[in-house]
Amino acid sequence: MSKEPRLSPPLILFDGIRRLRDLSRR
Repeated sequence: MSKEPRLSPPLILFDGIRRLRDLSRR
């Protein structure tokens, strides 16, 4: 996984939501 500044904003949001849902499903 390389750090690319050309990452889509929706993609980052999706990743964050998925991680939050995983933590909430604890």
